[in-house]
Order: sequence, then C-alpha cells, then structure tokens
Amino acid sequence: MNFYFLNWLKVNPFLRFLARAVLYSFFGSLTAVSVISIFSDLSWLRYAGIGLLAALIYFYWQARRRSANRVLERAVDRVLFFGAGDFYLNVFKILLEKKSTRKMFLEKNISLAEMESKLDEYIERGREEPIQRADLFSKLDNLLKAAWEAAQKRKSDTLEVQDLYLALSRLREEKISQLFKNFGIPPHQNEK
Repeated sequence: MNFYFLNWLKVNPFLRFLARAVLYSFFGSLTAVSVISIFSDLSWLRYAGIGLLAALIYFYWQARRRSANRVLERAVDRVLFFGAGDFYLNVFKILLEKKSTRKMFLEKNISLAEMESKLDEYIERGREEPIQRADLFSKLDNLLKAAWEAAQKRKSDTLEVQDLYLALSRLREEKISQLFKNFGIPPHQNEK
C-alpha cells in the first residue's frame, strides 16, 4: 500500500495545490531547457537535451498511469472541503466520469443519465450527515486496502481505476450496494 499517498491526501488542499504548481513549473522549465538544448550546435548539449526529454516523457507516462490516485484525491477534496456527502459515493461519481467505466456500463445497457441522477440524489442526502475527518480517512484506508488486493490479483504494482471500482463493489457499503442493486449490477461484475 502507498502510505506516502495516504499522507499526501491528509495535507491541506491549498498546500497540495501549491506543491503541484511548483512541481509543474519545474518540469515545464526542464522541458523548455531540453527542447532548446536539442537545437544546440554543441553535440554533447544536444544529446543531453534528448536524454532529458526522454526522461521527462517517461516521467509523464508514469504519472498518467496513476489516475486512480487522482480519483481518490478529488473525492477527498469534495467531501472535506465542499461537503459533498459520502466518500464512497463521490469516488463512484468520479469513476463514472472515466471513459472506461462509462463504456463498461454502456455495454451492459445501463442508463448513465439515470445512474448519475440517482447517484446525485444519494450524494445530496449524504450532505445532511457531515463526515468527520477521521471517518473519511478510515473509509479511504479501507478502500485502498481493497483496491490493492484487486491490483495484486492482476499482478500489478500500481492502482488503476478498475481496481477502485472492484474495491467499491467488494466493500459492500450500503449506499453503493443499493445503487448497484437498483441498476442490476451484481458485485464484482467487472472482475476478470
């Protein structure tokens, strides 16, 4: 389990935004330097620029593979700072925005508009029951454990969106189970 990521989520969102802005600025500057170096007349500088650009492309590719982390981060922010109800429902709502999840439900002839409407209704009802920070991180920890189990079954060392979906269906949380039941989605439907 990635405990660094869990600690990252506990940091104030403004500080996370600030750290991300500094990081993006740094990598943006490195990208500019590497592109300029590629057009240099000095062969060693040109090769250094090509190497640096290759390393940056690899780093970007690795970061894109971590979309599950971004889903969790957005869900935590919605619950803590926008009072957006239940954590698990918010994770599921963000998962529904992902192309792979939408495609899976469309293949099963499930109306996304109806599902999103029902999900929004559940989230609105959840706003009346504010969640405590400790409860939120307990739910996050449970979800991460279940998601890592799904990732390990795929023999992967990174979490993916499908792992979060499987984890949600395995947790048997009341509101998610009720939503799945309303739309005829059996638990572990997406499991391979």
